[in-house]
Amino acid sequence: MNYELAQVKILLKGYFKIVGLRQARISSTVTLIKDNKKNILVDTGSLGTKTALLKALKNIGLTPNKIDYLIITHYHPDHVGNLNLFPKTTIIDIWGSQKNDVYQVDVNFYLGKKFNLSENIKIIKTPGHTKDSLSVLVKTKEGIVAVCGDLFVKRKKEKVWIVDRKFLLKWNRAKILKMADYVIPGHGDIFKVDR
Repeated sequence: MNYELAQVKILLKGYFKIVGLRQARISSTVTLIKDNKKNILVDTGSLGTKTALLKALKNIGLTPNKIDYLIITHYHPDHVGNLNLFPKTTIIDIWGSQKNDVYQVDVNFYLGKKFNLSENIKIIKTPGHTKDSLSVLVKTKEGIVAVCGDLFVKRKKEKVWIVDRKFLLKWNRAKILKMADYVIPGHGDIFKVDR
């Protein structure tokens, strides 16, 4: 193998804080993957994080137009609130990809076959939190980093507030913990997987 490994950087650390009866302040973690001169963003945060996201991109010399791919872990508003900032970006989700108004369905991926964005980036289905949940596995020099959306909220062991299928959530958590060296959860900082 003669290729460079990818780099992963959290641009915005997500948060989830109960503030009242059936109310929470919430935004997803936004992660940048740099791989072979491609800029890939995973999730976009809540509407309230627009200014912070633009500032985080500017601080590393990027603009929304310089993001090549945007991967959506699932379609809850706290993960897709700033999609409109990326009109020229190819968006990848559980069903396929979209650029401008052209949507390309990838039934094989939806049915569970792996989807490799590059030598370093594999996207897999990880339902449980939602039916449309996916995770991104990234080869880095530190090891495999899994960007998981809300498969994990903040830590390895905790309650997930919204669960579509509890058994799938548990099964996919175990699968990711076997595959990854590090996990970036949906609403917190990266954590190391204990072996």
